[in-house]
Amino acid sequence: MVRMLMDHYIFSEMEQVKERTLTFFLDEWFQLTPLSDTTSICERSKMLSIDIKVPRVIAIMHVHNMRKESSAPNESVEEFGRTIHNIFQMVLRTIDRANNDICVSTGNDMIFLINTPRIANALAKLTKIKAQIESKYFVSIFTGLSPVVKDFREVGSYYRYAQVATRVARESGRGFTLYDDLSIELLLSNVQPQIKQDYLSKVFDHCTDAEIREWTNLLSVYFQCNGSISATADQLYMHKNTLQYKLNGIHSKTGYDPRNRSDSVILYLAVHILLANSTIALS
Repeated sequence: MVRMLMDHYIFSEMEQVKERTLTFFLDEWFQLTPLSDTTSICERSKMLSIDIKVPRVIAIMHVHNMRKESSAPNESVEEFGRTIHNIFQMVLRTIDRANNDICVSTGNDMIFLINTPRIANALAKLTKIKAQIESKYFVSIFTGLSPVVKDFREVGSYYRYAQVATRVARESGRGFTLYDDLSIELLLSNVQPQIKQDYLSKVFDHCTDAEIREWTNLLSVYFQCNGSISATADQLYMHKNTLQYKLNGIHSKTGYDPRNRSDSVILYLAVHILLANSTIALS
């Protein structure tokens, strides 16, 4: 029995050393630029049996403690720390190390470098991991993915892309966000919540919460249909005259006409903020 405990302790220590070594390696790798001397990183990668020259997708998976938003008994910091550790150990058993995939844990985040030339392959792996975690633990998983890294010297830049995508995923409540899919989110990602709130207050001044909710749904469909009255009416199962009446109502109440190009930009931005930020109050 004592021998078994000793063997388990030694194995656990070795695993921790391996994880720290890998984390230090990634820290160094993320500091590279296209002008960096790559001699050291190439030598270390060989020692760790990591092929740094294959195409990879970088993903950051954030683990959010759902107990904070529920009536379930809250976990202490130490208890949630153990939960994070158990999740990470489960992920390590799941990822394809034979495929040269890499995963390290830092705080509430897990950083993946998945060996693949296609985003779809990485997304499929991460979707499976997300489902396994959320089926076993009372957490929500938010993940951001970088584009495919083709030059190992640019991995640091792509890691930052993954960070931006993860932040957008967390703020919008999306399970997955691809950096390549970001457009206006990229513009808004560094805007303070109070500034967004002030913008909404200006656009929807004197509007009720019910009106804002109805108009947000209507305008999101309207913008998806590129301003087509017929297509929007069909999507909303609404007569075209009724739709025009509602658009007139938005114009009358806010002062912005969705059918006017410059006004539509203002309304589009407001709708996007509301849809992407569920924590922002309507009024």
